[in-house]
Amino acid sequence: MVIGRHYKVHKCFLLHNIGTLLILIISIIFFPLKVNAAETYTSTDDSTEAEPYHPGEFPQWAHNLRRTEIITLGSLPFTVLWVSLSYETYNYVTGVSSTFQNPFGSNDYSESDIAKIVGISFGASVAIGLVDLIITLVKQKKEKDYTQKTKEVMERIKITSSPPEENFPPPDIEVNNEEK
Repeated sequence: MVIGRHYKVHKCFLLHNIGTLLILIISIIFFPLKVNAAETYTSTDDSTEAEPYHPGEFPQWAHNLRRTEIITLGSLPFTVLWVSLSYETYNYVTGVSSTFQNPFGSNDYSESDIAKIVGISFGASVAIGLVDLIITLVKQKKEKDYTQKTKEVMERIKITSSPPEENFPPPDIEVNNEEK
């Protein structure tokens, strides 16, 4: 019986060593490739900083689409959390479930429950992204209209030069030299 336990410890130790050895081999193989790739793709100047995008490099619709994508995918973990909490609360309040399950634990969700939670979460994330897109488009339209109106007003205003200062009398300045 002692031999069996020893074998289990030895087997676990062996698997741990194999995993460590595998990670070591992969690191030895890929580390030189990464160093060579970094040396190959360096630019002629010694700058290591990336160049920022220029304002006109991408059209505005591409910026808006990217922002919508980021907002949609970024909100997904939060919507999954809130939808699963809401789903469990609904099941508990309506009496479908007698206990309130931990959404972070191992729950016994059926496939239809998982499909509902994931579907509602994706739908809510897309809705959040689209609402942000609409708000962004409205702000951009207002800014464009304001800029256009300002341009029109500036075109209507005629700037004329003032007469030379020699035609104006000097201002009356009283200097109070009293010390207190």
